[in-house]
Amino acid sequence: MADKIQRSFTAGELSPALRSRADLAKYANGLALCENVIVRAQGGAYSRPGLRFVGEVGDSLNRARLIKFSFNVEQTYVLLFENLKLRVIKNGGYIETSPSVPYEMVTPYTTAQLPRLVVTQDADVMTITHPDHDPSNLNRLSETNWTLTTINYTSQVTAPGTLTLATIGTGAGSYTKTYRYVVTAVSATTGVESLPSPEQSTATASLTETAGVKITFSAVADIEYYRIYKEPGSDTSVSSGTFGWIGDTKATTFADFNLAPITSDAPPQDRQPFTGTGNKPATVTYYQQRQVFANTNLEPQSIFTTQTAIYDSLRTSNPSRADDAVTFTIKAQQVNEIRHLVPLDSLIVLTSGGEWKTTEGQDQVLTPSTVGVRPQSFNGASWVPPVTINNTALYIQEKGSRVRDLGYEFSSSTYTGNDLSIMSEHLFEGYQIEEMAFAAEPYGILWCVRNDGVLIALTYQREHQVWGWHHHVTDGIIESVNVISEDNRDALYLIVKRTINGANVRYVERMEVRDTSSASAPFCVDSGLSYNGAPATIISGLNHLEGEDVTVLADGNEVTGMTVVSGSITLPRAASVVHVGLPYLPVIELLDVDINSPSESVKANQISVSRVTIEVEKSRGGFVGPKLDDGSTGQMIEIKPRFQSDGYETIELKTFKQAVDIAPGWSQGGGIRIEQRSPLPLTILSVIPKIDVS
Repeated sequence: MADKIQRSFTAGELSPALRSRADLAKYANGLALCENVIVRAQGGAYSRPGLRFVGEVGDSLNRARLIKFSFNVEQTYVLLFENLKLRVIKNGGYIETSPSVPYEMVTPYTTAQLPRLVVTQDADVMTITHPDHDPSNLNRLSETNWTLTTINYTSQVTAPGTLTLATIGTGAGSYTKTYRYVVTAVSATTGVESLPSPEQSTATASLTETAGVKITFSAVADIEYYRIYKEPGSDTSVSSGTFGWIGDTKATTFADFNLAPITSDAPPQDRQPFTGTGNKPATVTYYQQRQVFANTNLEPQSIFTTQTAIYDSLRTSNPSRADDAVTFTIKAQQVNEIRHLVPLDSLIVLTSGGEWKTTEGQDQVLTPSTVGVRPQSFNGASWVPPVTINNTALYIQEKGSRVRDLGYEFSSSTYTGNDLSIMSEHLFEGYQIEEMAFAAEPYGILWCVRNDGVLIALTYQREHQVWGWHHHVTDGIIESVNVISEDNRDALYLIVKRTINGANVRYVERMEVRDTSSASAPFCVDSGLSYNGAPATIISGLNHLEGEDVTVLADGNEVTGMTVVSGSITLPRAASVVHVGLPYLPVIELLDVDINSPSESVKANQISVSRVTIEVEKSRGGFVGPKLDDGSTGQMIEIKPRFQSDGYETIELKTFKQAVDIAPGWSQGGGIRIEQRSPLPLTILSVIPKIDVS
């Protein structure tokens, strides 16, 4: 059998259930194992960069959660929510009120409530919902001054007081009618209309063009103008409650000479749907200039919006106006609670039992008279907040162990998607996804926290039909993840629970840039820190790794056998660029050798691989060896990093192809394992095993 080249790894780590499916296109691009290695959409397999230590959480005894806060792409923060408090992180460090004193603010959210927090953001204001709390706004006043306030949905514009009515003019009609009026005030600052004044009525001879009613009311501060509403004339003393607009005025008087009320333009009515136990919304978003809430304990299938562009107003009117707040309920065969609201081209409603699309009539504008819902599929969503990638939503299915995408399909005119976990089910079976975040730059990866503390990741490019899974482990348990724009990239932040010097701690850490500009630049250690300065042998400031065995890259050379004592290590020779942290092992294993044919296979044959040619990019180091039938690894041979042209200085990162002779042996798989044991980058572009088949 001729040498077989694998040029791409975009299918990622495939499930053992697919190990006999060489007829699938993804088999040719897949891996049996992809650990601490990122697969890129272009095809290569890249050892992941390390995790830089940011700081310990305030209370290492309890879990915490990371939530991003983005004013724009330059002003971004990570909010560390802990039990009844939060801290703020920026550019890889805590915001401090004084040296080594992180800024903290009090919150009402307990550790147990943190997983159910749902947030949405508008500029410097983040709205937070939880079914046990009133909706609140977190406002950034400065980096060391944040406020958390319950949203007040009562009118902030004062209505005019009691009206005075007087008849004016001559020539009134011959029969008596009762006329009722209310007046509202429109703010000069916000343009928001107040609730109506108390109703005032007068019984008088019927009005004409020359006989009218003069309405007088007291002035209200900071008002642009007043709106006058009138009930259609009545022959009874009982109010119908229906009023229509008859005019505006900047003065505090208005004359009604038998003006006909426009009842389609009615005064606003107060509405407080979130008052009382069981009426707190569980989820929130923005859509078409409205803030949208959903799912209270008493109304789990109901959706509530604010007025258009007035986010602290839930008011309506009767009859309704186009900019009124909207309330509607999904009527379905099952009462499945609404868990997420996703604003795409339409508002997508993810419930525990299915996916729905809101409809807004011919003009595609959400109003009380146009709103409707239409089912799209019936997979159901978990409570993990979905992520939006371009015009597609990725979400966790209801049981928590499948990842799906959802996007508009023109041919069917519906939102539909794929089960993205089907090819790598072994990474999900028996587990649940607890959190996820998407980093568009530089690699386009969805990062997911599994409930056992493993970080599984999906390289996702829907337009190119690329999705491949890989998983990442560290000496600890990953508990939370989020991504913010930082330094022209999407920076991944994590909370990692580690055992350091015999004690359990929780650290915030940030995945670093994969820098291959020189041999000394790569940061390939976990929970690590760097020194950059004059040549030194003593590297201090490592108290967070006290008592731990660490790996070191000093001026591009690996240093082993180091243990942190009294917060420092002593190098055998001075270095000016040093990275110190916990080691991790990037490793890939190729799938068994087989033929891409529905009717032929070599899986029943004995296979021997005696040589492996590996093409690498900007790399140094690595080991390669056979994967045996019993799952063990044969003798691993180093990919020699030095060439005859090299001098005696530090070996730089190189792009090259190298043939490695490995110990030949007959097996039924012919699998290959490649490891990177040094704190240096390894980028694999292709693998060519020399194969003999019995």
